[in-house]
Amino acid sequence: MPDAKCLFLKVSQSLAQRDSLSNPLFLSMGDQEVPKMKTAFDLMLDLLEREPKLVHWQSLYAQGAIHSNNAQLSAPIEIEWILNLLKPNFAP
Repeated sequence: MPDAKCLFLKVSQSLAQRDSLSNPLFLSMGDQEVPKMKTAFDLMLDLLEREPKLVHWQSLYAQGAIHSNNAQLSAPIEIEWILNLLKPNFAP
């Protein structure tokens, strides 16, 4: 738990110094990840839910994913999310 709280505190402090973040944020975690990682991820989501004005974000618990394959399983979902955010900028 100390690692999770350390990450949470660093991000919390960084966000507290900003009015907003200019780029969207996509977070993913494998649902088969170790408890320490899931705890840190859940703390991060709690933080972002309390500060919705700071950043446009999305999160995902990737089904069946572990640390070594989470990026492979979640990247297509993230790319689709980013492309949907960009769509209004490219509409005719």
